[in-house]
Amino acid sequence: MALPHSGSRNDDVELVRIEATELTFIMKGKPFHERYQGLKAYQKMDFHDVMEFKVDGENIEAVHVFNVDTGEMDTADLLRPIFFENGIYQLVIIPKVNKTFTFYHEHPGLSEAVQPLADQNILMGNLHFQNEIGFTYLKVFDGDELILGVKLEIFPVKLDYRKDYHQLLNEVNDEIYNLAYHFIRKTFLHARMKLNGDPSEAEFYRLITHHFKQFLQAVKRIELQPHHKLETTYSVVRADQLRKQDATTRGYLRKNSHLFIQAPKGIDINGTKRLPKKGLKINKELTYDTLENRYLKWMMERLIHKLADVYQGIVHNDR
Repeated sequence: MALPHSGSRNDDVELVRIEATELTFIMKGKPFHERYQGLKAYQKMDFHDVMEFKVDGENIEAVHVFNVDTGEMDTADLLRPIFFENGIYQLVIIPKVNKTFTFYHEHPGLSEAVQPLADQNILMGNLHFQNEIGFTYLKVFDGDELILGVKLEIFPVKLDYRKDYHQLLNEVNDEIYNLAYHFIRKTFLHARMKLNGDPSEAEFYRLITHHFKQFLQAVKRIELQPHHKLETTYSVVRADQLRKQDATTRGYLRKNSHLFIQAPKGIDINGTKRLPKKGLKINKELTYDTLENRYLKWMMERLIHKLADVYQGIVHNDR
């Protein structure tokens, strides 16, 4: 297949094409991250990570994935990563039969991003894997029946994927056995540190049932005494409203010398008395928008998504 020049603005190519009896599943996007500045720069890298890609479903006719080394679609299993965190990928699901399919992902935002095109049965949308790494599962349903399941691996761009997850697993295993089974199982290791094999949805339900009351109590304590900090902001005010100055406010006056006017009781500047007619006022405000609170919010959102995913699995009976 013909590819555009690696330096062009549009490096989007067809990354995945799955042909089944009832539908065609297509994903498009850049097979590299922006940090590599093009496909050719990515091809030259000594990259040893292998992406895991798996397709489940009935009546699968053909599966093709983009091969970075050849620049063409390939059926090989051992392929280099083509999906990266914060990447945006276009998904198109084209029915071959007169049926209305639905797309599902554990994250509600991704599920809602893929919608029918106009009055047609074609599903289309952009999947933005924002700050997401590890395994992700894309599913296509015909009513309550799972027609197609696609397992992708999203790679990070700033961390050593395998080294960091090995270290993370060792630390978690030393502290609390079997606690991080859900999030860690999404990595390429399949939670091999565990002695009892791959975790099941029943394990998640059992643990969340046991710890949910304590979890709610902890959330209530946080609500009563949330983490907070004083945030410094600045506003331009008249000179009579100025108070104690800091480096930022003094720097503002130095850069805006035209604000100084003559005043009998001003500061002696080059033989004249001058004062600023306006400047920056320091404001101290209490804020709860901290990194700690953002992490807690993210954790609770992921828990909600996981509970919803377990519920969907029970309803569709696809576990």
